[in-house]
Formats: sequence, structure tokens, C-alpha cells
Amino acid sequence: MVVKKTEKNNMEKADRTFVHSTSDTCIFFGVTRETLSGWAKKGAPKEGRGSWDIKKLNEWLGKGATTGNGEQKVLSDEARKLKADADFREIKSEKEKISLDKIQGDLIKIDDVQMEWASRILELKSGLRQFEKKIAPQIANQSIREVERVLRDEVYYLLESYSRDGAYTPRKGKT
Repeated sequence: MVVKKTEKNNMEKADRTFVHSTSDTCIFFGVTRETLSGWAKKGAPKEGRGSWDIKKLNEWLGKGATTGNGEQKVLSDEARKLKADADFREIKSEKEKISLDKIQGDLIKIDDVQMEWASRILELKSGLRQFEKKIAPQIANQSIREVERVLRDEVYYLLESYSRDGAYTPRKGKT
């Protein structure tokens, strides 16, 4: 069979489409650079410094290899071990990030936030229910301007008590 030069170039280009950088390969497989480096030490196919053939690597892991009749091959013991190890390390890394966020105060329990905001809602509800009893004596026989001032002051007080700074609210001026 004679292959023309253009056909040969096209086949070479098709083979290169599976070659990606280390960072792209890490994203594709959902692993860290350290995991990928560990795979290389254990014999994973590598195209060159910082270049990986995803198709070959996928087959090496047992994910893309198929039998003659199109069925998926079972992962080899080594590939299963590597995959389990990589999954374990990724989960452990994620757990450590969550722990660090918790220690730094970036994460809080949702129950605490719900309790704090439920308390504020109850304060506002209580203030609104007592509104007429508190305001009526203050505005009896007052001018319209005085009634407006008393109502405005009370509404402002209720809004301020509801929107005050607290454990789970941002400081004023931040959004």
C-alpha cells in the first residue's frame, strides 16, 4: 500500500491531537501533577517533557482499552491500584482544604447561621407586633409632622436592629 505524503501528514496530525500538556492532562483526568508524575514513574506512556498522549495514557490506565468485540477491558490490578490511590489522595486533599477553610473561619455551620437569622426575624416580628402599642401613646394629639417623625424613628430603629452587624452578616459598606 502506497501512502501519499499528504495522507501521512494527516495521520501524524491526528495522532498529535491526543498529545496535551501536563496541566491539560491533569485537568482531563482530574488528578494533580504529583499523581501524574507518579504514574510516569510506574510506566505510564509519556510523549516527552511536559507532553502526554491522553489516548495512550487512558489505555494504560485501562479506561480506554477495549477487547476485540468492543467490550471494555477490565482494569489491571496496577491500574486499579493507581486509580484508587489517586482518588484517595484527591479526596484527602479536598478534606484538608475544607479543614483549613474551617480553621481560618471561611466555613461556618449552616445551623449556626440559620439560628442567628431566625433570632433576628423573631426580633423584627416582635417589634412590628408591638408597633401600635408603642407608637399610639407617642402620637396622640400630635401634629402630622410629629407623627411622621415618630413613625420614621421607630421604623428606622426596627430596620437597624434587623440589619445590624453580627457573627454571620457582613460589615456595613460591604456587599
